[in-house]
Amino acid sequence: MRIGYARVSTEDQRLDLQRDALKQAKCRQVYEEQATGKNIARLQLEACLKSLREGDTLVVWRLDRLGRNLADLVGLVADMEIRKINFESLTEKIETVSPAGRLVFHVFAALAEFERNLIRERTMAGLICSSRPRPYRWPPSKAHTERDKDDPSPAQIGRDPCCRDRRPLPYRPLNPLSSHPQAPGLSQRCVLEAAPLLSIHLGSQG
Repeated sequence: MRIGYARVSTEDQRLDLQRDALKQAKCRQVYEEQATGKNIARLQLEACLKSLREGDTLVVWRLDRLGRNLADLVGLVADMEIRKINFESLTEKIETVSPAGRLVFHVFAALAEFERNLIRERTMAGLICSSRPRPYRWPPSKAHTERDKDDPSPAQIGRDPCCRDRRPLPYRPLNPLSSHPQAPGLSQRCVLEAAPLLSIHLGSQG
């Protein structure tokens, strides 16, 4: 007889995925519970182990659903071997019917515990780094703050007529015709036509 065991740690997690996988694995009965996997003192797990008989197979969706501690996993499987009960994990494709399957079980259990220890160390390292004091960033000095307040912004220059004198003057190319002096009341054309005659007259006087 194949008996399944499903477990979640928190209320936010759901058992649907594990339940469907265990039903596809032809488990006649499935024990479900919400409990942490740090220890094996779980009500539904104890009830599941008591219901197992010689020749039965305990099926879990993943190895860490049975337990997260390597010593607990090895102890449970060893106890089931004494009672001639098989164990199977669907995700890792582990079964303890054959000697090769038992060897693979011990390897995967050791790797799972190694991965959990790495995650715990990384988490602790991140907490230590976040708790370290960071270099203090000095606020801007009062002189810079007052100077920035005195400088008008582009929007303020466009709205405030008092600030228009501070706007940069637009670039205007020099016109060679505008370099000649222009007398009051005379047009620029008259000045340009009279300029050669005036230069000749001044040259004769010199």
